[in-house]
Amino acid sequence: MKNLTVLVDMDDTIEGLLQAWVDYLNTHHGTAVKKDNVTEWDVSLFFPEIPQSQVYAPLHEDDFWKTVKPFEDAAEYLQKLRDDGHKILIVTTSDYRTLKSKMDNVLFRYFPMFTWNDVIITAHMLQYYTTYRSVLLSGRRT
Repeated sequence: MKNLTVLVDMDDTIEGLLQAWVDYLNTHHGTAVKKDNVTEWDVSLFFPEIPQSQVYAPLHEDDFWKTVKPFEDAAEYLQKLRDDGHKILIVTTSDYRTLKSKMDNVLFRYFPMFTWNDVIITAHMLQYYTTYRSVLLSGRRT
């Protein structure tokens, strides 16, 4: 097989951001939303009783990112792809103010084989897929 460049979306592809976020909001605001009921990336739509700024506030807290856990076997699977000769790049759409905490507390902590040289930060994730004709692994909802 030809060696590929594989672009891997971070959130809800290799780690459970949405579960951690919903758990945080439920705990701190007394709500009872289920992760599976959140079907769009605008999470605030599913917490109408919480001001939007408070829904997104956890993303700006270092302690929140420490609660985001990797999916089982994700690190091993990505390492196997690398070992098979594929180039793995992590792609994420993140606010610049939350990026360092997200990377330090999630990506570099649970996926130590990656460095900043393996990360693409973008506001246009699908643009990279079409431009480079790569494989995109994403848990992104549409």
